[in-house]
Amino acid sequence: MRRSAISSYFSKSSIADLEPFIHKRVELLCDSLRSQSRKAPVDVHALFLAYANDTVCAYSFDYSMNLLEDPDIASDWKMTINAIASLTPLIKQFPWIIPMVRRIPGWFLQATLPKLERLLSLQARMNLEATKAIENYRDATGPEKSERKQVETTEQKPRFLHQILESNLASSEKTAERMSQEAFSIIAAGGETVA
Repeated sequence: MRRSAISSYFSKSSIADLEPFIHKRVELLCDSLRSQSRKAPVDVHALFLAYANDTVCAYSFDYSMNLLEDPDIASDWKMTINAIASLTPLIKQFPWIIPMVRRIPGWFLQATLPKLERLLSLQARMNLEATKAIENYRDATGPEKSERKQVETTEQKPRFLHQILESNLASSEKTAERMSQEAFSIIAAGGETVA
């Protein structure tokens, strides 16, 4: 059901319209590859993961993790994604772990479990993005139609979260928490599967 709500966003025609955008991202990828190869062997998987994540984030959320600009951060993100994959079965069996970990101060997590802190930071960022999207959508479609605000878009293309809000999904699927979970899934899965 949710997949049908976002399918047009990732359709062949929508992606074909992005060709100039993708070309710019590929140029960044090539620049990063040239720069890194002058210094040491290149972790190609981390580099393609950086490209995929930056591209997915920029297209879907008008936000970039800037992984292509910093190979160290890209390598850290690769380890974080691998940690997510290994922890997912555990978290599915013990769903209370994540809410408990969210109560730990960020500075402590950064010092002791940096991979987990990066994960929670991205989830917090996606929650903020979802909240902003809901507010913008309500402002644009609210009862004061004469004073409608334009829904925030880039290059006249609605962002991923706005696509969900404009769909026929149940209102329970359009909460900030649920939309941030979907956004995080798009980033984590979209980056890793492409890389």
